[in-house]
Amino acid sequence: MIGAKGRDVALFQASDGSDRESHITTGEGGGKGIWLGVDIAQGASPLEGCEITSQSIACVGIRGGANPPGCSATAFHHGKMLAAMWTTTARGALEDNDIFGNAFSAVEIKME
Repeated sequence: MIGAKGRDVALFQASDGSDRESHITTGEGGGKGIWLGVDIAQGASPLEGCEITSQSIACVGIRGGANPPGCSATAFHHGKMLAAMWTTTARGALEDNDIFGNAFSAVEIKME
C-alpha cells in the first residue's frame, strides 16, 4: 500500500510510465490543499489493476496535457468526493473499472 496525508500520493509528469497493481490511498490533508490519490498532469501514464481511495477531492485527476491511453481494471472507491476528475485540456479513457462508494459523482469534468 502506498499512502500520503496532506499531499498527492503519486504524481505523473513524464511522457511515459505506468502504475500496475498498486493500492493507493490519500488521507485528509492539512492546510487548504486539494489532494489526489493519483495526479496525472502530463504524458501517457496508464493505471492498470490498481485500487485507489481518497479522503480528499478525488481518487485520480487527469489534467493539463495528460493523455493516458486508458485506466483499466482499476477500482476507484470510497472517495470523499469523486472517483475521477478530468480537466477540459486532458484526454484519456476509463475502461472496465470498478467505481463505487464515492460520495458524489463518479466522474467530473472541470474547466482548466
